[in-house]
Amino acid sequence: MSEFVDKMSALTGKSVENLTAEFSDFLEVVNRQFEGRLEGDELASKAESLFRQKCRSVIKTNESSGAVPVMMFVSGISDTQDKMRWQRSKAIDVYKLNPNKAIMEGRVNEYTITDKGVMKRSFDQAEQEVVETMIKERSPNSEEADVLVFVAPVDNQPTGFGGKPNKNFGQELPLNKFSCYVHGVAEIEGSDDVRWTKFMLRGKNANEYKIEVNKSYKLGVINMTDKGSEEYNFIDTDDLVAEEIEWNPFEGEFMEEVIEMPFIQDRVYALGDMDEVLRTMEADKDAGTFKDWNGAFLVEADVSRIFISDKPNVSDRMFVDDDSLRWGEDEVEGNINVWISSPNKIDFGEYSRLLITCSPSRNRPPRDAPEGTKGSLQLNAHGLFAFAKYKTRFEQE
Repeated sequence: MSEFVDKMSALTGKSVENLTAEFSDFLEVVNRQFEGRLEGDELASKAESLFRQKCRSVIKTNESSGAVPVMMFVSGISDTQDKMRWQRSKAIDVYKLNPNKAIMEGRVNEYTITDKGVMKRSFDQAEQEVVETMIKERSPNSEEADVLVFVAPVDNQPTGFGGKPNKNFGQELPLNKFSCYVHGVAEIEGSDDVRWTKFMLRGKNANEYKIEVNKSYKLGVINMTDKGSEEYNFIDTDDLVAEEIEWNPFEGEFMEEVIEMPFIQDRVYALGDMDEVLRTMEADKDAGTFKDWNGAFLVEADVSRIFISDKPNVSDRMFVDDDSLRWGEDEVEGNINVWISSPNKIDFGEYSRLLITCSPSRNRPPRDAPEGTKGSLQLNAHGLFAFAKYKTRFEQE
């Protein structure tokens, strides 16, 4: 445990003594959560993984934090998401229906602009009552709800993971919490150890990165890889620096070579197998055993048709097909819909053969479908690589 605590101390800036006590308490929480089913090294490994995730928001990422230099070939980048959007929208929806109810339940703070200043209405958890206070300016976490009226959603969950007190209870939620994921193949400098990689960008880095798909970069990262994992898991430093480089540890075309390598085979699937992959993911999520959050797979497919969006905030998409869809015992309909993330440039035409870095999900079921019907398979493409031999020219219709 001491090695793990020492590493987390360097990353978070907390003292070894405080982290040792904090992790010991957390270990007991994890043991209770899994009802004693994990023991020894298995319990310690699981607790370390969850503790790393718990500490991500406070990781100190300046130059003294031990950022690790890596070389990475980027095969895909997800669209940037705002993790606060749903939580804030839910609170604001309650406010729009009944402002007083939302305030009394501690869901929002309300700020009304007046000639004398700003009137703040909020719920005092200690006194269990609504209080009104005149202040100089509204909170930077607030957004407009009506003329001269602004609201700031509040974290109103008293407990967090494992039933422990939520330290942010009663605090306003930030306006946004941006993140995106970069997928590809990386090697820690000097390690001679190439692995499939997931690299999380946060905050401004998720909106301002200078990284492109199908290019290689030298990066400084925080290594969050779980002990015993055969894949890298990185997060960004505060100031992301990505230097484009020529890096290819293989003899031929990078992506054509890498999909044949043993270390990546757990990520490579035929298009016809992706429906079963999705079913397994859904079952694991229902059982609470799913671990591969924000993961991605590599899938080969032929382009049937390309649809370029002419609407803002609507992704380009395409239909893809493959012989693996036609000869299985459970026949799956061809022409799988693929949504394409915004970092990708379509420089290939129909009938091109692609290697798609993607994650599976479901289309909406037909409106007249019986209740409980699941939609068909679709793919969310984070990256597109066209095999040179099977690449056709793109023609805009």
